Amino acid sequence: PGVAVELLRASGSKELQALFETEKFDLLGLTYHQKETGQFEHYKEWFEYALARNPEAQLLIHLPAPADAVRRDLDRLNKTGDAVRDRFYATVVVPMRKAYPGKKIHFWYSGRVDTEMRRRFEAGELPKVPQLVGERGVFSVPGGYPGPFLQDLQGLILYSLIYDVELPKKMTGQEGKLDLNALAAEMIAMEAKKGL
Repeated sequence: PGVAVELLRASGSKELQALFETEKFDLLGLTYHQKETGQFEHYKEWFEYALARNPEAQLLIHLPAPADAVRRDLDRLNKTGDAVRDRFYATVVVPMRKAYPGKKIHFWYSGRVDTEMRRRFEAGELPKVPQLVGERGVFSVPGGYPGPFLQDLQGLILYSLIYDVELPKKMTGQEGKLDLNALAAEMIAMEAKKGL
């Protein structure tokens, strides 16, 4: 978000500023890219911007999965990813929630879902997913970009978080199919156990 803040401030960005000024924000979604631009003050400035346009706006902070989730060692990937998530949660998410009590500030880290789906695929626990990497796989490319399965799963998770909807633990009429709702509910519960 820090880069975007600088872009809004930059001279010559009047067109971009005008575009943002005409919109009402119900939900502001921000992600994390680099430590230097992913600090509390950058998220705070963006949320202030959204709240000035809509006092009921919500904030979604998404911490993306680490790169190369397909090839890296799962234990090491989880250990380093969890450390980044815990530090980010403590230094950005918790202070944001304290600074804006009563405002909806959602947080989601997609790394654990990515690694859990890889683990399950490798253990043979996702028989309806035909490949780890490919157009019908968990991941679309070896670098770890999500395939349609993982995109749909993460989308359901975000939908549930943003709209405060509890997904059904089991869908009827899903015999022989992968129940994404149940899987998303399970992943949300997995992260909730960590207090996030």
